[in-house]
Amino acid sequence: MEFCLNEDVILTKLIVVLSDDIQERINNIDWYNRNNIDALSQWHNYLDGLVNYISNPVIAWDNMNWYQHFPNGTTIII
Repeated sequence: MEFCLNEDVILTKLIVVLSDDIQERINNIDWYNRNNIDALSQWHNYLDGLVNYISNPVIAWDNMNWYQHFPNGTTIII
């Protein structure tokens, strides 16, 4: 027997803001690989997918308790 849960209201995505350090590292990678357009495009598609994934409130708040949580509120999503 198989069950499927269909949500009638999809939750609004959360805004994801990358830290200055992470954004600087992305910019550096872009600069050093500026001649490899195809690879950079694939990498940015991957990054966009990650941002899309963690912007989902169910993932961000870990409603299913799938991820490790630290006392300071940090959640490690692997």
